[in-house]
Amino acid sequence: MSNLKDKSKICPYYQKPCLLEKCLAYSGETCLIIPLGRLERETTTKVPVILKTKSIKELAEKLADYYLEKYPDGENYRYTDTSLFWSNRIGVKEIYNLPSDIQEKIQDVERLAEDITEDRKIPEELKSQKPEKIAENMVKWAEKNFDITRYVYFRKYWGSKGLPESYYFSDRYRPKAEKCELLAEQKLEEIREKRKKEKKEKEKQQALAEIDNIIKWLKEKRLVKLSKANLKLYFSEIGMKVSPTNRQNVYIRVNEILKQEK
Repeated sequence: MSNLKDKSKICPYYQKPCLLEKCLAYSGETCLIIPLGRLERETTTKVPVILKTKSIKELAEKLADYYLEKYPDGENYRYTDTSLFWSNRIGVKEIYNLPSDIQEKIQDVERLAEDITEDRKIPEELKSQKPEKIAENMVKWAEKNFDITRYVYFRKYWGSKGLPESYYFSDRYRPKAEKCELLAEQKLEEIREKRKKEKKEKEKQQALAEIDNIIKWLKEKRLVKLSKANLKLYFSEIGMKVSPTNRQNVYIRVNEILKQEK
């Protein structure tokens, strides 16, 4: 505990002159909450000239440089211990002993520095283009680099633009990035469905094109009717994969033709 002498002492907790008995943290001659000796010294830490003369933006640019020196890939800078920057680059040893307005300035600098650092790493495409256009680019990229019948991990797209795949977007960019990914996935799903339909139609036409060959095959085996087992055997012999639906269509057509030939 610290015994108070006079009102000229500056409280390092409130950054104001000591109120003595008027303070709720004061009882008799003792401060109840401030650590030993804390009130015995005024908070007179010298404020470096650069911290007083440089603007918040100028200091934030310097801090952003520092972030990217430590993390060139632009990841994890949010978890950097900034005390080394303030002590080694700016000359501040004890931030908590600085005047409150300077401490607030430092907080503003750190907040702005995070934004500046992210702006330097975020692809220009995400900053300037509309989500719909970016989604188109993502779809083209996915078709070129992946089997789109499977799930496409769009983090790899941002990785191709210079961001780590594990990069965590801030609130300023996350909604737009997520919208781009959602639009791209919706477009890919449309493409998948279209390709499935085209594949089914192609298979159907290929299966129907075998009708004459099937009839010839039956006659060679002296069969007057096509059974489902024989049809399955035929397609197996020629190495053609046909869905049950398309096999059924061929089965009906062939037997109709055979019936008409009787």
